Amino acid sequence: MASQLEEVDSRRSAVSVLGSLFSEHPDLASQYHKNYTDFLERFHDKDAGIRSAMVAFGVKLLRMPPAIAEPAAGAVCMHCICV
Repeated sequence: MASQLEEVDSRRSAVSVLGSLFSEHPDLASQYHKNYTDFLERFHDKDAGIRSAMVAFGVKLLRMPPAIAEPAAGAVCMHCICV
């Protein structure tokens, strides 16, 4: 049980750091495209808290240039359909 909690905490920390980086520095999403697309996969995380954090970052990402906003929009839409 403790390792599962640590795993969730690690994912939460990663979402927080990456979400802040990508939403404050849009150029990083294109420089680190694979990391950005992996980050967007967290919209489908099994932890509801992580999915909620992703929605908050998703709102910020949707206000970015199209190269960043369009993949985020797809992930947000898929999240809304799946929930």
